[in-house]
Amino acid sequence: EEGATQRPKPSTQRERAGGDHKLVRIDASNPAGRLKAFLLPQSAPGIHSTQKGSCDNNDAGSLGALTQARKKRRRSQGGGARSTCELTSVLEVLEEIERAAHGELQEVLRNHTYIGIADEKRVMLQYQTRLYLVNISRLSYDLCYQLVFSRFERLQHYALSEPASIKELLLLALEEESVSQADETAETLAELLESKAEMLWEYFAVGIKDGRLTALPVIIDDYSPRTERVPLFLLRLAHDVNWEEERPCFEGVASQLAELYKFTAVVPPGPDEGPEGASRAPAAEESERVVQHVVLPAAASSSNLRLPAHQTGQSSRSHPLSASTASSSAADGSFE
Repeated sequence: EEGATQRPKPSTQRERAGGDHKLVRIDASNPAGRLKAFLLPQSAPGIHSTQKGSCDNNDAGSLGALTQARKKRRRSQGGGARSTCELTSVLEVLEEIERAAHGELQEVLRNHTYIGIADEKRVMLQYQTRLYLVNISRLSYDLCYQLVFSRFERLQHYALSEPASIKELLLLALEEESVSQADETAETLAELLESKAEMLWEYFAVGIKDGRLTALPVIIDDYSPRTERVPLFLLRLAHDVNWEEERPCFEGVASQLAELYKFTAVVPPGPDEGPEGASRAPAAEESERVVQHVVLPAAASSSNLRLPAHQTGQSSRSHPLSASTASSSAADGSFE
């Protein structure tokens, strides 16, 4: 029409797409849009999913195959976010966690779309129009540390079907560390842990009886630790924890449990990896299940998830989360 003003042509990808809402990279309801669709050929031989009920992040049969007992402790077994413990040291830690809670991190975790595993330590998430690399290993460590305190005295446990000799497990760790006089050292450390058995069971659901490890805590439902870490866990528990002071002792035990339970991903095989990649595929499928349906939902439901104190620095070139647990791949929220 004569005299009508022509609209300027879109000049940016955001304008060409029709706005921010059109820039979302994947459909949250469409698994084909996730990262593994680009890595795992649908018809690749030897690739199959593992059973959902299997022991996640764990080698089947190791340490007598952990079986979840979920027996009630003396106190109520509620899964609330706050411990009913009245110990001053525990309340102080919980208050510090609450003060350090990171709202922006929680917003991303609660409303993200899962994309896939990037490497052993990081997973990819999308939130609104941004793509994030989340250090799932560090995130799961901090989550487990906090859950140990929020469920202090109320942790459920896994019972080991075949209790393992603590001295033998310590010997494995000491030999790996090339410690001299390993047998004598293992005996001494095993006696120390035996002497702390009542406290470890009452507060942390770590079962020790007659020189054997009998149980480990359920920190995250449907998630058990990697059993190859247990020898080093016992060594550090005996050697590195300050057993003389209450709060340092509790923090030390919680830290070692978090180290034991932190998640390490199995990277999905690429299409050109051949038989070696295909053999890794079942473990990778299970790893995807655990991170997507166990670890991330547990982190999202934690009302006071904090960022590590040494990782809260800001970066002028990146998203506020990137200096801590997650990093953005695009400064302006677009995907070019």
